[in-house]
Amino acid sequence: YTPFAVNGALGFPIIAPFLADVDTRTPAIVGTDSQPIFLDLDTINGVVTMTWKDVNYFEFGGDKKNSFQLQLFDRGNGNFDMVFRYEDINWTTGDASGGTGGLGGTIARAGYSAGDGVNFFELPASGNQAQILDLESALGNTGVRGLWVFFVRDGRVFDPSQGIGVYSEVQHWAGGFTNEATGVIRGFRHGVQMRGNSFTGNFENLNVIEGLSGTGVDLEFFTFDGDFIVGEGARIAGGQTGARLALRTWNGDALINGEIEGNAENTGLHILTKDLLGGIQVGETGTITALSNALKLEVETVRDPVAIRGRVEATGENGVAIAILPYTDLGDGGEGGEGGEGFVDDYLGVSGSEALPLGIDMGLAAGLEITGAVLAPDTGTGIDVGNYVGVRGITNNGGKIDAGTALIHRDGFGSLTFSQKGAGAQTCGNIIFANTADDFAEFQGGNYTGEIAGAGENDFVFVNPNDADVAFVSGNAAGLGTFEVTDEDEDGSGRTVIGSSAFDANGEGFDVFAQTIILKGKVFVDDQTDLVATDLTFDQNSETSVFLTTDTSQKPSFVSDSPLVLKGALRAVLDSSFQGTTQREFVYEDVFQSIDSIINELSTAFAAGSSGLFTVSVEIEDAGVIEEDSLALGQQSLRALLTGGQTGNLVVTRLSLANLPCGGNSNQNAVGQALEKVFTDGTPGFSSTFNTIAQLSDICGAVDIFDSYAGVSLADSPFSIIQVDELLLELITRRIDPASNLDPANCQVVSVGRNCFTQYAQAGAVPGQVMSDGDPFAWLRTGNRRAGSTAVWGRAVGAFGERDPGPFSQGSEQQTAGLVAGADHVLDETFLAGAALQWTDSEVDFNNSLDQAEVQTLQIGVYFSWGDARLYVNGMGSVIVREFETRRTLITGETPRAEFDSVAGQGQLELGAVYELDGARVQPTLTVNYSKQWVDGYSETGAGVLGLTVADNEIESLSSTLGIKVAATLREGGFTVTPEFRAQWRHEYLDTRQVITASFVGAPGAPFTVRSDTVGRDTAILAAGLTMPAWENAVVYTDYEAALNEAYDSHTVSIGLRVSW
Repeated sequence: YTPFAVNGALGFPIIAPFLADVDTRTPAIVGTDSQPIFLDLDTINGVVTMTWKDVNYFEFGGDKKNSFQLQLFDRGNGNFDMVFRYEDINWTTGDASGGTGGLGGTIARAGYSAGDGVNFFELPASGNQAQILDLESALGNTGVRGLWVFFVRDGRVFDPSQGIGVYSEVQHWAGGFTNEATGVIRGFRHGVQMRGNSFTGNFENLNVIEGLSGTGVDLEFFTFDGDFIVGEGARIAGGQTGARLALRTWNGDALINGEIEGNAENTGLHILTKDLLGGIQVGETGTITALSNALKLEVETVRDPVAIRGRVEATGENGVAIAILPYTDLGDGGEGGEGGEGFVDDYLGVSGSEALPLGIDMGLAAGLEITGAVLAPDTGTGIDVGNYVGVRGITNNGGKIDAGTALIHRDGFGSLTFSQKGAGAQTCGNIIFANTADDFAEFQGGNYTGEIAGAGENDFVFVNPNDADVAFVSGNAAGLGTFEVTDEDEDGSGRTVIGSSAFDANGEGFDVFAQTIILKGKVFVDDQTDLVATDLTFDQNSETSVFLTTDTSQKPSFVSDSPLVLKGALRAVLDSSFQGTTQREFVYEDVFQSIDSIINELSTAFAAGSSGLFTVSVEIEDAGVIEEDSLALGQQSLRALLTGGQTGNLVVTRLSLANLPCGGNSNQNAVGQALEKVFTDGTPGFSSTFNTIAQLSDICGAVDIFDSYAGVSLADSPFSIIQVDELLLELITRRIDPASNLDPANCQVVSVGRNCFTQYAQAGAVPGQVMSDGDPFAWLRTGNRRAGSTAVWGRAVGAFGERDPGPFSQGSEQQTAGLVAGADHVLDETFLAGAALQWTDSEVDFNNSLDQAEVQTLQIGVYFSWGDARLYVNGMGSVIVREFETRRTLITGETPRAEFDSVAGQGQLELGAVYELDGARVQPTLTVNYSKQWVDGYSETGAGVLGLTVADNEIESLSSTLGIKVAATLREGGFTVTPEFRAQWRHEYLDTRQVITASFVGAPGAPFTVRSDTVGRDTAILAAGLTMPAWENAVVYTDYEAALNEAYDSHTVSIGLRVSW
């Protein structure tokens, strides 16, 4: 195999660290190695390594051996690095290439080619025997002997020997510098390096600038008038430092909306500026990352805030996300004040003043303002404020600072203020102050985790102005002059917590040791938290709450060397451990400790004597209860006076949910009994329910919650809607009424030809009412009963009903719309038989609530009539299928829903007669009706554990109805109409209410009974109808009916048509 030139004319790609006639065969008589080629594939780090170790030349030339290596590094997105390493080169040519003993002939070559005629490179030693044999000793393009490296980025190859992408020593640069959106600037050492005396205009990067082994952007100017801009989606990266801006006086801003990345042990963005007459903004899309210092500020004055809205992160061990250091002067600009190399040397040679503290005045309002994320590893530091530095304002405004070792580290002179604002702010790490009282921290919202280490006089102030939960999650505060916590939330939607186990089972306490501790507003104190101070004050209008568990040995403590001042209310918050115990009293000893008396100045916001589920009292050891306010948990006032040296105990007592002092109806009491069992059994999932009940200012309000949970609307809905069944039977009654079915030839009144009363006296329908006995069949209209005749008929109906309030519900309103159709045949003059179908859609809305039921009903029935006008018997029966959809809204906000079915059967017999009286017809009737409905069991969804599971249940009815109907025929100008009036009295013998057995979805073992309100057993029905001929064999009719019961009233209107032949 004979080597060839590695150039662009090959027509195929090749990577060749040593292109020659290599013989890798290893016969025992020639070689000593059994495997001269080694392949290593590192899939984790993306590295392929090919090693040729002691390989021969062709053919079996074992007297001389070569060792070399090729490595390919995957850098992502199609980018990679090529590495040639040469260890020992002793031959250059194989025998088939004209060589003798490995030398002479066609000499080996090395390089790479894309085969496209453009991208290729051949090592200078190629084809030169002496230089090939010296590859392991000669310097490669890296400056290292025997090492060549090539970077492939975006399809272009970069040679490390190329150095800097853009380099300038123009002393007075004007017009700015822009790397356009399509521009890519790369150098092996630096991407862009510019030095000079002044720079005017913006430096703007809109795409990619990379320094593969050094700095992405390195700017050194005595004055810089303009902004440093990294556009959204743009990137500046360096093998060591991402960007270094050494600008003694800078009149402009740093606007970072893209990415700046530093690697190795260096910095992401390093700003060295004495006077920054602007600010630094890391936008929401901006990121600064590095192993060591992500953002390093060596400044003396920053006029505008440093705003972190994006992400600043140190990823290396012991890394610092933001380092704030004293400014070190850049010197006078070198020879002649013109910068250049002297400028750099001056900067590198100055270490800063050792005599006087320097200060950083970071902005007029907020210095370092964070709304994004500042991150450091477990061993790193979030913000490091170096020696001799004073920082006037660092603000976390709704962002996140997360650092393992120190959130803020101050070790030196000067002063520091730190503030945190915003409900979403999170702070994780330690705050370490210097030995000075000037250092000061103020929190306004957000969570804090870590230690606050003061020097004895430092003040720490926490203010929560938001409607959000914020907490001192874990850690402690010590060495402080003042520790002050204020919760300004007015509507109770947020809370401020000292310690986290109150709201997190794995939480911890947060102990505070200070000269003065002041709590203002609604502040929660964890049971693992101790507050120890010379002066401890619950300030005016405070509502401090202590968190308690059933473990009475675990409790908070309030210790004061001077009088403990309690102003306002002291409350208790109980955790879920209270759920699951039958114990009624808990004593927490030595919660209050004071050398002097506790001075009590309580507000009078809550009246003494109110009854609560949990009562909290204070007792003095060996002195019993001094004074007790029996207020509900959550608004418990503490009134006590401790003499010097005494301690005070907290006592918590719980009432039984099953036996509240204010009582309730049977439904409410049943729910209370079930919840008491749920509480004492420790059934999971009900903690928020019990917290809601416990925090009532008046425990009598619990009965309203019980009533909401009872689900009386679930009992009312099937009972109310079953009354629709009788509509069908009533319509059938109208259809087969003998008073309107006699043959005209047998008309008993004066003959009026085809206007004979019996021909058109189609008995007026009684449209049944929806709340009691309404039945769409009541809208049936009859015709003449002639042997062999057939009729079809139909009705449309609308009904409205109101249920009066009762002891269990606030009443309801119901609307029904439906269609009824039927057909029948007259077998002889005394017997008629037929069938009918009814469909209705009903909606029940319960008053003073959002509870609602929607019901679809399908009813199929058959009917007959036997007899004549002197005496007749009508009979009918039907099967009813229903689909229910219910929705409730609980007082605690949940919205349970359910879907279930029911099946019912119904039968009715009517006995009656027809009498003629002066051209009118009078018809007395007696009706007996029986029905039974079977309702399937179901479970509600959408309310978690508070939904109800309802067992199968039944509803049964037996009623009798006495009635009289009066009709007459009126004729005017050849037009005939028949009005009818009806009056009935119905009496119910069986169910007048619905009773269901239910349990909470989350507590099936605690069932309870729920009853609907009762309806009266007697109902009066008044109705009027009008019938008229449409054409020879057709009749139209309309009517109205009112049903009046002591518990409800309903009103029904309908219109129908019958056609016979």
